[in-house]
Amino acid sequence: MTEPQRINPSSAFARDQVAPLLAATAPEPEPARRINFVFAFLAYWLVPKRIGPHLAVGTWKRAFAAHALALLVTPIVIAAISIAFAVVHYPNFHELRSAIAEGVLIAASGSMLTPWLGLPSWGIAVAVISVEAVPVILAVLFMPWCAGGDSAGSVFKRSLKNVYWSTTYLPVSAAAFTLLGFVSSQMHLWMAKVSDLFVAGAMILTADTPVFLWIRALLVGASRYVGLPSGPAFRPREPLCDRCGYCITGLPLAANCPECDWPVRESLPGGRRQPTVWQRRSFSPRGILDAARLQGMILRDRSFFERLVVHEGHAAARHFWWATFFFVLLAVMLFCWLTMPLAFLVAGLNEDDLLGAKILTAIIGLLVPFCLQTFLSFAACLWAQLKLGIRDYRVSASVCYYASPLMWPAVLSLLILGVSQVLPGRLARMPLIHVLGLDLNLQDVTGLGVTILLILTILFWWLRLLDALRKVQHANV
Repeated sequence: MTEPQRINPSSAFARDQVAPLLAATAPEPEPARRINFVFAFLAYWLVPKRIGPHLAVGTWKRAFAAHALALLVTPIVIAAISIAFAVVHYPNFHELRSAIAEGVLIAASGSMLTPWLGLPSWGIAVAVISVEAVPVILAVLFMPWCAGGDSAGSVFKRSLKNVYWSTTYLPVSAAAFTLLGFVSSQMHLWMAKVSDLFVAGAMILTADTPVFLWIRALLVGASRYVGLPSGPAFRPREPLCDRCGYCITGLPLAANCPECDWPVRESLPGGRRQPTVWQRRSFSPRGILDAARLQGMILRDRSFFERLVVHEGHAAARHFWWATFFFVLLAVMLFCWLTMPLAFLVAGLNEDDLLGAKILTAIIGLLVPFCLQTFLSFAACLWAQLKLGIRDYRVSASVCYYASPLMWPAVLSLLILGVSQVLPGRLARMPLIHVLGLDLNLQDVTGLGVTILLILTILFWWLRLLDALRKVQHANV
């Protein structure tokens, strides 16, 4: 781009001036509604996006009561399902009573060997506090997904209440995993009736569905802000130069910034910041292709975030993150399908080992990037607030969503790491080099090299994310 020419503010072109204040970026929020407690406890896990925002701005008393009730109901659900299966498995009452007695004796003998039962009261209190610290940690990590234009303190409170309400998934998850445990114990009987593939698919679906629903609730349960319009996004803003942050209030639209010579028009709506192709077409078939093209563009073009709209299109930015993770899912599945059969040939793995290798690589390639995305997003939003003064979490969260393609190098490193730990097989027993008194084989050396590569890719992800936040520090659009 050629350097813009300075225009005399007193000329005929400088009749229109920049307004003293720009309009608020967030629309009027939906009024908060009081949701019936019983309905919310039973139905939250089905419709978190619909009722979650209203529960997140409710009282602490209701949120913690739902959390406590879920913790109380969960062991009852486990016991009820266990008794039901026991009755089916032991039709004779004497056999059932003997099995229960045997289970009690085993539990009692195991409890005598459990160290924590011998702890003093303060030790038990510390353990309880540590467990209750988990919701707080989750609330902090999921704050970027709860950004709604309100202040950081309000975002944290809504996130924590949403985490408390999300524990109403515990009875459902406990029922699923208890059922899965009993089915696993009778695996040979089920496989004799139906195909192995059907049993494996049913078990994976039973185990993964509650986890997926719980994570979905954490992501969308407080994604909207409802209630009184309070927060930085609901107040008028002082217009700043997009490049240097100089206050451009009162300057002619045809002028340049006195500080950095950047055109004033470029810092305002209609300037260089325009909606992305994904924001315009979203989940249409053509929009999916645009999202796929944006993956490479964001990785290559460091100036992408200089043109990104960050004060609107927050929902589209979140959907872009989901699209990116969908592409990651497809890539992981394709990678496992293409590379894992090599383990059968190269390392002499049997079919069971091959299935385990595929599952391990898939977990590494999906779960670890998701956890990294969550942690880096929170750290980036906090850094933007403390270092750059970005008080509206929607701005920094939108940047994190659109920066999600930066995870691709880390995903590739994780997949290579997973394969490196299962492919060598017999070669893992062959010493390769001698370092510090240790015989390192091919598997050890490969794992160490890929781990270093993984650290470098995460560092690349983090530095590019910080650079993207700097490019939106003074954005008006």
